[in-house]
Formats: sequence, structure tokens, C-alpha cells
Amino acid sequence: MAKESKSKIDAAWDYFDKDDLKNAMKIGNSLVRIKKWSLMGNYLLGHIYFKQKEFLKAIEHFNNALKLDVNSKIGGFILYWMGKVYDYSELWPTEDNLLYDKAKAIKSYVESKKYNTYPADVIFSIAPTLNDYEKVVLYGEGIKKFPNEVDFYIYLSKLHRRMGYLSKEVEVLELAISKGIESSSLLFNLGIHYFEQKRYSESERYFRLCLEFNSNDNAFPLIHYQLGNCFYEQKLFDKAIHHYKQGVETGRNDNGIWYNFMGLAICYKRQAKIENLNNFISDIPADKKYFGYIGFEYGLMSYFDGKILEEVQFIQDGKELILILENLKFGNKNNLDSFKISLLIVALHDYLNDSLSKLNILRTCDTNFFGVDFIADRLSESYNNLLSTEMFNDEIFELFIFDIENDFFRDTLVESVLADVIGTLFNKKKYGEIVSLFEKIDDRKIEKLDLLFRYAYSLGSINKPTEAKQYYELYLKSNPKSSAVLNKLV
Repeated sequence: MAKESKSKIDAAWDYFDKDDLKNAMKIGNSLVRIKKWSLMGNYLLGHIYFKQKEFLKAIEHFNNALKLDVNSKIGGFILYWMGKVYDYSELWPTEDNLLYDKAKAIKSYVESKKYNTYPADVIFSIAPTLNDYEKVVLYGEGIKKFPNEVDFYIYLSKLHRRMGYLSKEVEVLELAISKGIESSSLLFNLGIHYFEQKRYSESERYFRLCLEFNSNDNAFPLIHYQLGNCFYEQKLFDKAIHHYKQGVETGRNDNGIWYNFMGLAICYKRQAKIENLNNFISDIPADKKYFGYIGFEYGLMSYFDGKILEEVQFIQDGKELILILENLKFGNKNNLDSFKISLLIVALHDYLNDSLSKLNILRTCDTNFFGVDFIADRLSESYNNLLSTEMFNDEIFELFIFDIENDFFRDTLVESVLADVIGTLFNKKKYGEIVSLFEKIDDRKIEKLDLLFRYAYSLGSINKPTEAKQYYELYLKSNPKSSAVLNKLV
């Protein structure tokens, strides 16, 4: 009987792994009726109901399994999965899981860790609730308990770096290497450590090894970029160019192409060969996939062989790059390649937080290549940055008013931008400017954005009581109990 039941539970887990939950559940239900196998039967049914998102039944069977685990064989795993039940939600708010309770989830993870055996993920699930010093202890425990789990070494090393303990950072990474752990992520972090210490030859060695071990296509541009940076810092420009080129070729689906392109630009400038950039720009398709979301301010990021997102910061000089790109020659000033370069320069101004220069370039961009909506959306973003902050001034406001005269910008104006701009003007008591702006905007848009009160108030403030009354009354249709408006109309 025992042998038969063991065969059944093995078959049930095979069905479960193949997503054949019907047959897995059939076996699970038969096992819970056998006293000796009721523990494993309930544990299996808990997993099946969790997978089906039937959380009440899942927690019921996990609780049954926990009570039956009198010898503490799998209690650590049961409590971990109970934590996952309480933790689960794909929606915000958490309407998809009536049992969602973060406190209960953490309590389950903590209880799980008291058993001799538990999943490594228990530690990662507890860590967000702790301070840095507590995390150092926790990840240290993780390394002792799971000596081959590379992510513990990497998390602990990053923690030491953030806390300023650089010698401990490299000590933890090299401990993992000494244990024979093979990991491209581990090698990458060692490369980053030595690069930041300006020990470029050692950094290069680890990045080369990382390149050999890496199996994630999305990470190749990041590794090539960092190798290019190593050689650039050693003034080995031909070798740097080789890796930046590889980064361009392997980075066609993300910002990796542009980080490496900018590395090429600097190297070619050092070699007085910036004309070599022309072919690279011409070869990259004029597609929003490549030019629509260029960014340098957030770092180049990718996963390697673990669950940790690795990151490399953009290190090239943004101001120098703008000068290099501005001096590229394409013949016709308004051709497609010039448009591509303009978008790159816009991204660099973003990186340098120079919103006004970014705006000035966008205002001259040809709308024929990517369409009017594309440029209008980016103009709206720029105006929002300038007009809804301390950078607001009369000159920029006049440009905004001028651009609204262009149908393409007015019709596709991002509505939240208009609301933010009006808010800034209202706070600054610039009522005349508000009226000038509203005169160019359709009344339906004013009403949709709930800006009628501010428009009416502004009209009254510049001595236009008749017009103000008209818009106050319009506002009252949707806000009949507004005491502020009723007082104005008395």
C-alpha cells in the first residue's frame, strides 16, 4: 500500500507539472483519505488550488497539511506557500484575492524560517521588511544555508557597496568564486567593482568572462558597453570601438544601442573620425522602436542568470556628445538622418536636465517622419516640465501660446499638461495669461478637465464680470452645491 501510494503522489506531481490539474486533483483527493498520505495529499491540493487561484481552498489544505506535519518534515515549505497565498495579487486594489494580507504573509515566511528546511525564496521574501543591517545578517544566513545560491552573494555585496563597505563587497563576491559558483551576474558585479576602483585591466578580465558565461541576449549590449568603457579609460580606442560596435549590433531592441553609439561617438572624436558615425545613423531604421524612447538618465539594465536586475550608468560627457552630434553633416538639413540626430540630442538634453534646449529642438523637428502626434506629445512633456515648475517664465509661456496656434499641437495637446499649466498660472495669480490661454482652447476641453472655476475666477479678476458669470453658471451645472461659486454669483 505504501509503495502504491508513493507511486500515486509521484504521478500526481507529474500531472501538476504538466498543468493537468484535473488528474492531479483526482489523485490528491484519493490520498487525503489515506491517513499515512493525508499530509502529502493536502499539500498537493493546496498547490493545485493556489494555481487555480482558489485561495480559500488553498489555505484550508495548507493548514490541514501543517497540522498533519507532526514530525516537522515539510512545515517550512507549507508555511512558505501559505505566505504566497496571503501575498498573491495581480490587481490594485487587491480584489482578486480576498485573503490578501501582507502582515500574515510575512508572519508565515518568518515562521517558515524556523524549520530546518525551507525554500531559499523565504529569505528574499522577508528582506524587504528589514533595515540594511538586518539584511546583512539575513543574507549571511542565506549564504550558510544555501551556499550555492548566487543571488545571496550578489545581494549582500550590493548591500555592502551601498553602505560604503567596498572591501566587504569584493570579499563576498570572491567568496562565491572560490566556491566554484559559475554565474555571469557574479562576474559582472566583480567587473563593476573593479571599474569603479579604476582598476580597468581587472575589470576588463571579469567582463570578458561574463561575456563568455552570459546566455541572456538582452544583457550583451550592457556587457559590451562596459568593456568598451574599460578600453576607453585605458585610451585603447580601437578595442573600445570594437566592443561599442558589438553593443550597437546586439542592442537593437533597447537603449543598449544608444549607450554604445555614444561610446563610439566619443572614440571617433578622439580619433578625429566622427564622419564614421554617419553610416551607423543611416543603418538604424527610422522606427519608433529605436527612436521613440531614448533615455540615458536611468542606466542600462538587464537580468543575467539570477533574479537581480543589473545596471550600468551612462558615463559619457553629455555636453561633448551634443557638440559632436551637432557637427555631423548629412547634406540636406531636413533629411531623415538629421531628424534622427535631433532626437538623440533631445535625449541628451533630457539627461542633462536642460528642458529649455530640449524644447527648442523639438519645436523645429519635422513632423512628417514620425507623425504629428509623436512630436506633439514630446512638446507637451517639455512644456509641462517648464511651465509647471519654478522654470516658468513669460518667454516660455509666449512660446506655448504661439505653438497652440498650430492645429497639430492644440488638437493632440496632452490634457494633463494643460491642467498643470493652468494650475501653475493660477497659483502665481497670472489671471490674464489664463484667459489668453483659454481663448485658444475648446470649451469642451475646459469643461472636461474641470477648469471652469479657474477660468471664471480669472475672468472676474481681469474685470470681465459678464463672461465670468457665464462660466460660473456652467460650472454650477456639474457642481450645484459649490459655495465658492454661489458666493460669487450673489
